[in-house]
Amino acid sequence: MSTENKPQSTSWEQIKRESLKLLESLGKAIDQTASELSKLSVVSLENEDRKSMDQLVSAGVVENRSQAVRFLIREGTNAKRDLYAQIEKTNAEIQLLRQQLGTPFAGKQPE
Repeated sequence: MSTENKPQSTSWEQIKRESLKLLESLGKAIDQTASELSKLSVVSLENEDRKSMDQLVSAGVVENRSQAVRFLIREGTNAKRDLYAQIEKTNAEIQLLRQQLGTPFAGKQPE
């Protein structure tokens, strides 16, 4: 009688192990997909901007529209480096002023 239950028990244990492996793999895939989705940004482009992007693709400068967008953003950021430096400096000054005000006022709305 115990010999009949042993193969069923072994099969059940194997099913549980395989199921746990599958769930672990699925969990990793979900985590990776969620991580990738958090990098996405949806933007609405004017026709002229879309044409510029498509020209980069058709000329072979980049392989696809995603790369074209990254390329154009990087080039724009590099071209406006001074502007970004000024923004960073101003933001640091704002943070310093907030700290100087102190935390008792943080989050309170004027009445």
